[in-house]
Amino acid sequence: MRFYFDIEKTLAAAGHVLKVNRGRMNYMNLLKTLYVADRQAFIKWQRTVTGDAPESRPNGPVLRKVLELLNGDGGAVQSSWNEFISERDDYTVRLLKAPNEGCLSERERVVLNEANTRFGTTPFNQLVRAVHNHQHFPEWKHPRPKGHEPIDFAHVLRSGANMSDSEIRAVSHELDHLRQMKSRLA
Repeated sequence: MRFYFDIEKTLAAAGHVLKVNRGRMNYMNLLKTLYVADRQAFIKWQRTVTGDAPESRPNGPVLRKVLELLNGDGGAVQSSWNEFISERDDYTVRLLKAPNEGCLSERERVVLNEANTRFGTTPFNQLVRAVHNHQHFPEWKHPRPKGHEPIDFAHVLRSGANMSDSEIRAVSHELDHLRQMKSRLA
């Protein structure tokens, strides 16, 4: 399953989470909070908030493009990110100015708040242990050292939403169609 990365919604989601955390937080907590919010949104509505691609990394599941942005390697959208969110200062990122959150639905804000309550201030070692828990995150597979592997969100639907293979194929087809339409409009 492939998604259409939406920088505007990603900025709004990151800005929302940072605002709830008084404008600053550990970048790993932000990264995991956004992953968990996308995962929960996908289980509930078969849509993610950010449209980012999930990956397994040594420290657990992440959103690929968000990690690149946090590392300063976001390519064409890095300047948009840097307008609102600071570069990492050691492990901390700050909200420089609030992005427009108008693109977030109320249910997306709720799922972001729930993920933030769960992981927004969790200490790093506990955070890594939590996202390595295969009971709660069965989609995560330990990649080769310093490596990364794509996460198939079909596994999330199978385990988290108890969907059948035919239901998952229908969701995948719908997402492909939606991604194609969005890319034509961009």
